[in-house]
Amino acid sequence: MALLNDLISRTRLEIGDGPIQFTTTLTGDGVTKDFYADVKPLDALYLTVKVNGVVKAQPTDFTVEEGIGVVHFVTPPGLNSTITISGTHYRYFTTAEITKFVNTAVLQHTYHRSDKDRKSTRLNSSHVKRSRMPSSA
Repeated sequence: MALLNDLISRTRLEIGDGPIQFTTTLTGDGVTKDFYADVKPLDALYLTVKVNGVVKAQPTDFTVEEGIGVVHFVTPPGLNSTITISGTHYRYFTTAEITKFVNTAVLQHTYHRSDKDRKSTRLNSSHVKRSRMPSSA
């Protein structure tokens, strides 16, 4: 049985949306909290954010809007501080978007389906539940 991560990887491979490494260097002004990486969409799971060489923690120090490539700091980095954002981005979709596509496709393709033992396939959240269908009289 394919796992969700396998389906996501396969989908990315099929559409040419493989991971791309990047590094963006910006300068703080002591006021601005929101910084755009040079790329989007980002993968927040594989993102490293540093201010003056010190690694910042997510969500304690910053949050990420993956789809638009923005890092939001809780406290603005200081005047003339060096902000480095590095990690993985993709050409087209965030992991959350592909997860939604895959889950939707599985739901659509298993709706009202049953196997040879008349077990219907129902999805609950992110896993498949099998249940016995009533036998016909």
